[in-house]
Amino acid sequence: MGRRFVGTGRKKAAKVIKEKIFSLFTLLALFTLFTFSEASDSEKKRLFPNPTRVFRGFVWVIQKGGMTVADELHRQEPFEEFTRPAQIEDKRSMRKKAQLFEEEINKDFLRDSGRLFWNQIPNDIGDMAIWQGYYTAFRAFEYDATKSEQTLSFLGKALDGIDLLTAGYGKAYLVRGVDPAAGDALKTHTYFHRGDRYDRVEDASGSSMAGVVFGLNAAYRFGDKKTRDKAGRLAARLARGFKQSGYRLRNANGSTTRWGDFRPNRWILDPAKLLTVVALFNLAHQADGDPMFLKEKKKFTQSKTMRKIAAKGEAHFLWYGKEYHQHLAFMSFYVLMSTEQDSKLRGLWESGFKKLLRKYRKEGNSFFTFAGASFFERNSNDIKTAIQTLQEFSFPKKRKAANNLRDLSIAKAGRRSLQPLPVWRRPNTDIVWQRDPYELAGPPGNRYTGLDFLIAYWMGRRLGFINKNQ
Repeated sequence: MGRRFVGTGRKKAAKVIKEKIFSLFTLLALFTLFTFSEASDSEKKRLFPNPTRVFRGFVWVIQKGGMTVADELHRQEPFEEFTRPAQIEDKRSMRKKAQLFEEEINKDFLRDSGRLFWNQIPNDIGDMAIWQGYYTAFRAFEYDATKSEQTLSFLGKALDGIDLLTAGYGKAYLVRGVDPAAGDALKTHTYFHRGDRYDRVEDASGSSMAGVVFGLNAAYRFGDKKTRDKAGRLAARLARGFKQSGYRLRNANGSTTRWGDFRPNRWILDPAKLLTVVALFNLAHQADGDPMFLKEKKKFTQSKTMRKIAAKGEAHFLWYGKEYHQHLAFMSFYVLMSTEQDSKLRGLWESGFKKLLRKYRKEGNSFFTFAGASFFERNSNDIKTAIQTLQEFSFPKKRKAANNLRDLSIAKAGRRSLQPLPVWRRPNTDIVWQRDPYELAGPPGNRYTGLDFLIAYWMGRRLGFINKNQ
């Protein structure tokens, strides 16, 4: 009897509690309805946040959590510390290889009197913008190390090339590629358009923007006054075009390019794009001084979650897909560390940059290492492996297929090596720094430049890690 009585009492108590809760929610709903009907429009916005915005913030929190999980899973990668001895096929000095790679570019890979850079032959100029910016940065680093008037001339022409890419083509304020109308670019790209003086490829992307911003920043930091002024003007023009186009890259007819939506209210945020935008507005403000740029920048750093997603730079599942996203993040972090004046944001970018450096430390990636060493003290062994990786380049780059799958001298984890392969043994590729250093096999490819070697070599030279006789 006692048990039944206690059970019945509990049921009655639960019923009363439910009724009280229902009454409370009913009163709350009536109060909310009355308040909403009596409130002004401005009060409504303050008291009742946009539900879409609230839910989008919740999605961003989930995204950040997913990226954190992906980073933790990445720690389980099977790769070993970079401890293997050097395997140098081309015994010439780094200085000699730099000379040969540069002579090759000057002879075969420059167009329009040196204004336009090609990273490959044949070329449909579909990835030209990012590598034009990269090429500009290489010339800026070389000039800072040598103060050569010839290098300064090349740097000025490289900026002329960026001017052509960002001069405006219909409503496209940035295009993927430009070639003289009588030039030898392939006419096969989907977004290729003929012109009177220049042919163009539209459909600019996030990587197009990242490369151009990286190049403009390097020219602004390391050029002479004339070069700095020119780079600053181009950065400000690009930033204004970006704002006026609603934070989207446009084709000539005004349509958004396939990967050109940078708007800060997207449901899923692209960390590399966020970094690029903040870097662009920082550089434009530093060069131009217009406070509008800082006002626009705040839209891309408005929430704590948004800032933390941006600071991650990139994330991918496990250790697969080691390609270009981290490369874009490193370029943008480099610009941010050069330009950020807000102490809290600078601390956030510094933390994100260092985490990315730790994440890819085992790769011996010379570009990543020297980009980090431009701002932070680096472990001497990391510098050593970065130099070793450069020493393992061979001139010229090989076009043939690579197949190391059956090589018993290479320790493997499935279809990948346990330690980074020497560059000369890796599959043929455009820029080594944005590709998987553990990949064992790949098909033959186009003829590529040694721009990847040159940009890392001259970063190392200007920082004093590589002397001119090495």
